[in-house]
Amino acid sequence: MIDYLVVSLIDATDIFGLDKVNESFKSFTCSEEKDLEDFLLNKAVDYENAGKGKTFLLIDSAKTIQEQTPVIVAYYTLANTAIDLSNFGENKKKKVVGDFPNRDQRNSFPAFLIGQLGRDSKYDHNDLSGEIIVKEAFHTLKSAADIVGGKLVVLECREHMYDKVYSKLGFKKLDNELNSDGLYMLYSRIDFNSF
Repeated sequence: MIDYLVVSLIDATDIFGLDKVNESFKSFTCSEEKDLEDFLLNKAVDYENAGKGKTFLLIDSAKTIQEQTPVIVAYYTLANTAIDLSNFGENKKKKVVGDFPNRDQRNSFPAFLIGQLGRDSKYDHNDLSGEIIVKEAFHTLKSAADIVGGKLVVLECREHMYDKVYSKLGFKKLDNELNSDGLYMLYSRIDFNSF
């Protein structure tokens, strides 16, 4: 496994400057999910500036020092969302949100969203596993949960990633049907105190 640091997009921009950060975005490749490349290159800064989400970069420590520019191994983007409970029965609501006052009368429920999460194709599972990247996102979410509360985390993923990574971390499918983008919506109630 490589040595890496987790740096917020804002901090990376302050440390290296926006031009170097944008150049590092251009070097990020994800052969399996071109959307991850596009988001980082064309949307991450705008999302940050608009307050829609916060992006965190996992940078290769040694290469970043050597090249004096951030070398991105992986990244994740976090945001707030709400899940629609209006079509859920009482049992499914209980399963998803747990015990909560007036749960059965609620039509939506707040959640943390892992909106983007990916690793550069130049690195593999042995360099930095998907599980570690998700756990780093959990560590970041723990800070938010410590301040505002919350335990529900949602994300979308392809079927192969569900079996490969997310099911092992306790995520469950919100629905067994793929959405129009070919993704499953997953959820997990995280005990952030265990991080």
